[in-house]
Parts: sequence; structure tokens; C-alpha cells
Amino acid sequence: MNNTSLPFDSLRPFKNKPEDFSPRDTLPWELIATNLLQCGSPDTILYCISPPAVVEAIIDWIVEHLTLAPQAKILDIGCGTGTYSHRLAQHGYHVTGIDIAQSFLDHAQAQAKKDGLDITYRNLSMFDMDFESEFDLILLINTITKRWELADMPPFLAQLKQALKPCGQVIAEFNVMYPDFDRTQATLNEHLLFLKESVWDTNMHAWLLRDLTFPETRERVNHHLILKQDDKPKEYWSRFSLHDPQELEQVFEASGFTVKKRIGKEILASDVHDVNYFFMLWGTL
Repeated sequence: MNNTSLPFDSLRPFKNKPEDFSPRDTLPWELIATNLLQCGSPDTILYCISPPAVVEAIIDWIVEHLTLAPQAKILDIGCGTGTYSHRLAQHGYHVTGIDIAQSFLDHAQAQAKKDGLDITYRNLSMFDMDFESEFDLILLINTITKRWELADMPPFLAQLKQALKPCGQVIAEFNVMYPDFDRTQATLNEHLLFLKESVWDTNMHAWLLRDLTFPETRERVNHHLILKQDDKPKEYWSRFSLHDPQELEQVFEASGFTVKKRIGKEILASDVHDVNYFFMLWGTL
């Protein structure tokens, strides 16, 4: 496959946000999980969920700053293939991971067994949690919370409080609009990869990730365009809210959490993709 064989003219209609795009549109997670695991490459699996540099930076920060007890109980919500659960278990913590994609959980459990790690994985939606004062720490990393509006958060934060032990802690990741953003100009960044296989297709193809930012409406849209020779492009949309850090703090505090720290892009390397949106809140009961 080469550049000249790809139908790049088909990209022209996507220079602006499509009128029929719904803020509630999300990617088909079970389909993604199945396709991703068919690729068979651990590096591909890890990169598609979170770049390794991001994972290691977050794990290092948690271990260094949270002063958890050696056998603390951690809940990893939206655990996927167990990227964070696995590494935290290697530090001696008791980890429970939940996800709605069973194929992800099967892969995560197999990896844990292979490495002799005792991790509990459950096929469970974050909206159906039944935990009661069980966990010292809850992780919300690279989950659907990055797509929520502020008004969606209080009912879910109440569930987190129920699942946490007294003085329990939460680390939650969001996309934010930092003060240095140009709030008047929509932007478009494109990343083109030529792949033998990926989350989207197990045959040779091109994967064009188009990252669109709309500051006026505080939205970020990822447009995945899959281009194959002699075939029509396939496309997937994923929408994220760009929150104001101060507003996020206010929602957490109104829900009964004390915000301990804002964790920003300074903990990541400057060349990490998405560094300009990265933001986590560290809160305690």
C-alpha cells in the first residue's frame, strides 16, 4: 500500500464538524475489543488503549504520591485489557477491574494468570456497581467519564462514595481546556499511520486519526478514518467534553470529595499524544 492508492479526496467533506454528529455518540466498545485482540500484538493493544509512556507516568505518580498501604484494595473502572490493573497488582495491591467488554476481561485474566497475579475481573458496568465501603482507591483512567457533561457526574460520584472506604481516594481523568488554548479558533490535527493491522482492521490499511477541537462549544472530536485500497473509507466518531479544571473541582467538592491535587500534563513527556488535554483530579473522602 502506498500514499497514491488511498482515496484522500474522500476526506474533504470532513473538514468541519458534521451536522448530524451526536454528543452522545461513542465507539462500539465490544466490537473494538474483539477487533483489537484479534491483532495479536501486545504493543498494539497497549498503544490503542494508552501509550506506554502515559501508563508508566500515571502508575509511577500513584505509587509515589498516594502512600497506599502495601495491600490496599483498588477498583479499576473501565479496566479494558488490564493495563493499569496489572501494573498495580505487580506493586502488591489487591486490584478489582470492571469492564463491559468481556473479550477485554478474558484477555486481562489470561495475562494475570500467566504472570501469577491475583486480580479480580468482573463484567460489570460502572452504572451497576454493587460495592459497599470496599476500596481504598478508585481509578477512572481513560473511561467514558472523559465524554461526560458536568451534569452527568454527581449521581456517579455518589456511587464512588458508596464503594470507597472512609478516607478513600479517587483518581479521575478528564479532558480539559487549559487557559493557554485559543478559545476562538477551531483546530484540526491529523496523524496518519500505515499499518499491517490495528484495532480497526486485521488487514493492511491506513489509519487517519483526525483530532478536531471546537473551543467555542468546548468539544473535542476524534474522527477515525480507515482507508483501504479499492474500498470505501470506514469512519468512527468519538466525542469528548473539554472541561474547565475549576468547574471539575467544584463538582467533586459538591459531591463530598476533598480535592487534594490537580494532576496536569507536567507529569507526561512533551511528545506524548493528547498531552494538551490530559488532566486528572486526586480526591479523598
